[in-house]
Amino acid sequence: MIRPYPSPQHRPFAIGSSRNRALLIHGFPGTPWELRSLAKLLAEQGYEAHCPLLPGFGPQIDSLGDRSWQDWEESVHSAFGRVRSGAAKLLVVGYSMGAALAVRLAAHEEVDELVLINPFSGLSLPVKMLLPVLAPLVPSYRPFRSANFEDPWTREVVGRVLPDLDVDDLTSQERLRNEVRLPVRAITQVQRLGSAAWRAAPRVRARTLVFQGVQDKVVSATRTRRFAGRLGARAQLREAPGGHVLIWPGKPGHGELVRELGSFLSDGVLQRSG
Repeated sequence: MIRPYPSPQHRPFAIGSSRNRALLIHGFPGTPWELRSLAKLLAEQGYEAHCPLLPGFGPQIDSLGDRSWQDWEESVHSAFGRVRSGAAKLLVVGYSMGAALAVRLAAHEEVDELVLINPFSGLSLPVKMLLPVLAPLVPSYRPFRSANFEDPWTREVVGRVLPDLDVDDLTSQERLRNEVRLPVRAITQVQRLGSAAWRAAPRVRARTLVFQGVQDKVVSATRTRRFAGRLGARAQLREAPGGHVLIWPGKPGHGELVRELGSFLSDGVLQRSG
């Protein structure tokens, strides 16, 4: 049986030392490693960056089907409480599903600045309507069932999740296709979280940057434009050519993300000093 996420790179981390604090929230079905390069960038900008591991993810993936979106939200609130202690300024960064959690957090807590990257706010209507029917009939799905193991991004994911697996070995590829499964119930929870974030968005008062990859096939740019509109006048939407994984260095859109993030943080400093 394949046992994923053995590496310590998937554990929670903190980078930097400052009274300016940043809480980073990973996506689905990710772990803190996907935000580590962004955290290093924030540390260079003068932040102490913290990224927790949400319940049911990483080494806990076998328990994902037993988790609810409220479990993830409670974990984020607990992490925020720890990060907030002694902080001079609070920045929250959410990626994909993590952005939905970030919006929920900012709707209930005092957050100075909010960054939402390819923010998930709900599935398309046909998929959303099918989920209640599919969940009892199809308890799990295989994310690697149709994977192209020549694709660099797929190889990167497999290399980080299963570093001891030979991705070029045909037997290993077959095991990945058949043994790696994610519970459909977890997708239902992600959808419920997205809907909750959609409803909470008008209550957010933090200065907000929304960054969207135009070619994202997981979170559509059209949906994000509508979501950004619900966040109000303090939210600014920026788009760039790129897909869902533009948070990774070298991916299309990553350079634009870095530039927009730097500009957003610099503008915040100017506004506070002005």
